[in-house]
Amino acid sequence: KRRKKIDFLIYYRKHSNKMNFFPYDFIKKLIKLKFKVHIVGDKLNLPNIKNYGFISSEKLSNLQSLTKYTIMSGENPYSFFILECMSKDVKIIIKKNMKKNIALPKKNLIELDYDSLNSVKKLKL
Repeated sequence: KRRKKIDFLIYYRKHSNKMNFFPYDFIKKLIKLKFKVHIVGDKLNLPNIKNYGFISSEKLSNLQSLTKYTIMSGENPYSFFILECMSKDVKIIIKKNMKKNIALPKKNLIELDYDSLNSVKKLKL
């Protein structure tokens, strides 16, 4: 097993289907709590994050193997990105009360209240 040195790897797309589901405020809380947040896809203009842009599947796979957590946005819980993260043993953060509606292995899913800073503090670094 590789040492996981990235706290969060998040797939971000500026797309009308995703905008209502993307947890911007939750990511700001992660940054405030000093989590290492890395973004792939479109650039997310927030301080203290690392943007990779669009990268090869090989580089993405390598980053996923170094990652502890990612965030599942609400529009597509079965995206290739999420499935690949699960195969790399990345824990998937989902919005509270969504777990029962998702047909994925529950051991990789962590439900959090995105509005509560205390729930974010419970994550292990």
